[in-house]
Amino acid sequence: MKPLSLPRRFEFSAVSLLPFLCLVLVLLSVSYRGMHVTRVIWSDAEGYYLYLPALLIHGGFEGFLAKTGSSQFQFYPGTEKIFTPYTCGVALLQLPFFLLAHVYALLTDAPATGYSAPYAIAIKLAAAFYATLACYLLFRVIRRHFSTAVALLNLTCLYLGTNLFYYTVVESGMSHVYSFFLVSLLLYLTPRLLSDNSTRGIFVLYGVCCGLIALIRPNNAVFGLYLLLYEVHSWSQFKARILHIVRHFGSFCLIPLAALPLLFPQMLYWHHVTGHWIMYSYGNQSFIYWNEPKVLQVLFSSRNGWLLYSPIMLFALVGLFEALFKRRFSSIAVLIILAAAIYVFSSWWSWWFGGAFGHRCFVEYLPLLALPLAYFINFLLRSGYRINYVMGAFMLFFIFYNLKLTYIYWGPFHYAFAATTWPEFFGLLNLLFAPA
Repeated sequence: MKPLSLPRRFEFSAVSLLPFLCLVLVLLSVSYRGMHVTRVIWSDAEGYYLYLPALLIHGGFEGFLAKTGSSQFQFYPGTEKIFTPYTCGVALLQLPFFLLAHVYALLTDAPATGYSAPYAIAIKLAAAFYATLACYLLFRVIRRHFSTAVALLNLTCLYLGTNLFYYTVVESGMSHVYSFFLVSLLLYLTPRLLSDNSTRGIFVLYGVCCGLIALIRPNNAVFGLYLLLYEVHSWSQFKARILHIVRHFGSFCLIPLAALPLLFPQMLYWHHVTGHWIMYSYGNQSFIYWNEPKVLQVLFSSRNGWLLYSPIMLFALVGLFEALFKRRFSSIAVLIILAAAIYVFSSWWSWWFGGAFGHRCFVEYLPLLALPLAYFINFLLRSGYRINYVMGAFMLFFIFYNLKLTYIYWGPFHYAFAATTWPEFFGLLNLLFAPA
């Protein structure tokens, strides 16, 4: 069967639609039922965000709690300064949008407190912007290997078939869409960094990207392995990569030199609030399952099991193992990073990661699985019509499944998702075909 292909002008048209995609995401976000400041700036999202209103509006962290009336975060014992265990990486990416919202609030009757509607809309706009930019970067990554049709189908499945859509449109203040963007940027930059024509600017940008990835979620520092293992399929290739780094050691030193300054504001905050430059900010919350990781539960449990709530990613895993067998792409790097992430998630005390829609921690790992998923889609497009129809029907159903669960999540099942038993989960499935 002749593979599906599209004229080159269609590729340009697809890319030119990105601003329209961003606008659609913003409109979906601000019109989503239940859209309210308290549904945007709350819980973990408030923890990532509060650096901005505290520093830029309320004059610092002293007395910040009393001024805002927030009950989510408390004063640090002995210092009377508001303490958030969440790091400031998301706030750095939200900063331009926050400033626009603040200027708007100052020029209108909106309360310029950091907690009124303009600021919530700014967070929605930031999430839509970074999600759109990530889609563009992934489109370019996929197009190095596959057709425009494969790239567009791939992004459709990734975006509409997983909880990435939810964490862009609904809980836009969470960290995941920002990490998704940064990992997409990392994948886009890596081959350029390793090429003979690489510039110092690329190394600096790569360092900034790595620094922000680690700053947003420190456990995501595992993505640093991607540079070492990119397109590595043998021991000899790995040694060649190490030699390449040694030969260009001066340039590679720019990566940590660009990354480390981004960590200093966080260290400064910790020292200001607690008196410690480096600290473990999550207190008694820890990895209590190192010796008995809950791997199967993380993947398949009714309590936010990744593949149960995003079953379309089963196709990506099939593509990953086929790519491993064929020694294609960076399949070894993807497997090692993904396996490490699953082990870490499975060891956390709350392996289901609280009240979440699906297993939210996998959102930032979706870019790694973009090429394996594209590999699978490309195989389907080259197969017979029967396979195309059957697998296409499954993909469409999985997209419908994800979007319908997204719609009902803020209903009676919100937060109950995290404690769902199997009978409750099967009851939830009955709502899939209920009227909206």
